[in-house]
Amino acid sequence: REEAQRFFEKAIELDPASDEAYFQLGVILRREGNLKEAEKMFLRSLDFHPDNPNVHNNLGVTLLEQQRFQEAVEALNKALEIYPEHINARYNLGLALWSLGKIEPAVQEYRNVLSVKPDWAAAANSLAWILATDKDNKIRNGTEAILWAQVACQGAGRENPEYLDTLAAAYAEAGRFEEAIRTARESLTLARSTGDTDLAEELEKRLQLYEAKKAFTE
Repeated sequence: REEAQRFFEKAIELDPASDEAYFQLGVILRREGNLKEAEKMFLRSLDFHPDNPNVHNNLGVTLLEQQRFQEAVEALNKALEIYPEHINARYNLGLALWSLGKIEPAVQEYRNVLSVKPDWAAAANSLAWILATDKDNKIRNGTEAILWAQVACQGAGRENPEYLDTLAAAYAEAGRFEEAIRTARESLTLARSTGDTDLAEELEKRLQLYEAKKAFTE
């Protein structure tokens, strides 16, 4: 990675108007967690090529990771304005909208993503979690949540404790508490084995709800 970073820095020295070099350097910096510098590189790339949807998408993700959600929405909408079929930008837009508390638009974006790529585990899990746990009972739909949570779990080989947590919450919302308890325990075992103590604590609380025949809502 350091060698790649030096390569693109040298490319910029040789051609200060190389939008691709700024973009690739931004990608490297974002992966390293250097979000402010990554943001600068993406903006510099856009100075030279303002209609590159991939740069707008990566800028949106960088803003998301800085919890600058409204700015992320704007960047991701720009990516989609240029290229409406940009599936990653649409998925990221769903996450940004959800983070802003705009639940119904987020649900619609996840549905749009899954209509094109129905086996995308992360998108299926996000949609399932909202349908299973949202505080608005007009949005909650336990039966549909189970279907999408199963897609996510199958995609991860039932080895992702977060996806199993979602499936357990979906079962509980649908009133299928025995399956919720069994799945929550499966998730808890995985969370503990991977050292995810925060998730394990949350699962223990949710498991108590399911044992009391209560669903979990956020």
